Amino acid sequence: MKILIALSLTFLSFFIFISCKKESVGGTQTVIVHDTVVLPLPTRKQILVAKDWNIDALLRNENGVNTEYIKGVSNNTGTAYQNIKIRFNADNTGTYTDEIGGTHTLNWSFTTSDERIVSLTIGPPYANTFIWKLFEINGTYLHGASAYPGGLVTFRYKQIP
Repeated sequence: MKILIALSLTFLSFFIFISCKKESVGGTQTVIVHDTVVLPLPTRKQILVAKDWNIDALLRNENGVNTEYIKGVSNNTGTAYQNIKIRFNADNTGTYTDEIGGTHTLNWSFTTSDERIVSLTIGPPYANTFIWKLFEINGTYLHGASAYPGGLVTFRYKQIP
């Protein structure tokens, strides 16, 4: 029994000894212990306000006619979506750059506790409110859909590096 205990203690000491990495620095020995630090994931709001966004892809049905915009590939919508840019600020304001390069004020907010619906009010001179539903953020992309009288649009925005 004493031999089994001594053998167990020897193996335990051996495993403790090899689990630390040792380095020699200037004639001294340094033991480095590696820890894992878990950082919290950014919130949806933190991701939104981190960078500007522009449209990467869009599918639109207006009065029964389907059109699409794929950045750098195709656009049969009649709208210069490549010019549209959104800047979300942490105080729920921002800026919206339209298809002809005009800049407008923006007020935005999550309208549900699960942050799956977003209300955007784009300011003068032609104030409009849009409701983005099915709102998702995946990496550097945000996805959503918006219905309006006579139409439905689904879109994907990409963070501008």
